[in-house]
Amino acid sequence: MKENGVRDDKRLLLIDDDPNLILLVKDYLEFRGYEVMTAENGREALEILNQDTPDMIICDVMMPEM
Repeated sequence: MKENGVRDDKRLLLIDDDPNLILLVKDYLEFRGYEVMTAENGREALEILNQDTPDMIICDVMMPEM
């Protein structure tokens, strides 16, 4: 674990079109020490993935621009 409390190997990309769900899950995961990137659709997710490589992706299956 890093000095700032973020886990070294736990960088996540959270993809969902429900902003309330993103906030809820992001807050919980950050509390547990994960670094969380978020996207509200598939296009945003691909833009993030072109710039960065998360250790895990959590993705809603039914959403726009997927």
